[in-house]
Amino acid sequence: MSTPAPLQPPFRADHIGSLLRPQWLLAARARFERGEITTEALREAEDRAIREALAMQERVGLKLATDG
Repeated sequence: MSTPAPLQPPFRADHIGSLLRPQWLLAARARFERGEITTEALREAEDRAIREALAMQERVGLKLATDG
């Protein structure tokens, strides 16, 4: 009986955790805290970050993405 070949995913999958937030999103949150942008502008930035994270996960071949 032979053992199956190990899977060779197109990504590293040895860590379970959150993706790092992009610097531009951290900057938007700081600007919000200082009152420089509105809640709506912050929400738009957060939504963009989510879309970009999902797109990256699709590019690397993930078949499933979760929100944590």
